[in-house]
Amino acid sequence: MTVSNEDQYFKSTYHKYMFALLYTDGVIRMKLLCINTMLYHSEIQAKRWKDRIYACINSDYLNSEETDELQKANKKLLELYNNMIKS
Repeated sequence: MTVSNEDQYFKSTYHKYMFALLYTDGVIRMKLLCINTMLYHSEIQAKRWKDRIYACINSDYLNSEETDELQKANKKLLELYNNMIKS
């Protein structure tokens, strides 16, 4: 199994997704979240993408201090998804 360069910087996929959703935008966010043009052309693919990230960041590993961040990340994820399916 190979690890991509950006994955070396995060403790887990959860941390990578949270960072991408909360602290990045533009091309960097697209790269970290694996956003591509296919997601804008296929509602099914976009839903699978959203569901995969949602499941990861909403896993049963939650700290009470992370609740606000999690809500913000979920809101951003939904915003990104809605923009995909509107296209």
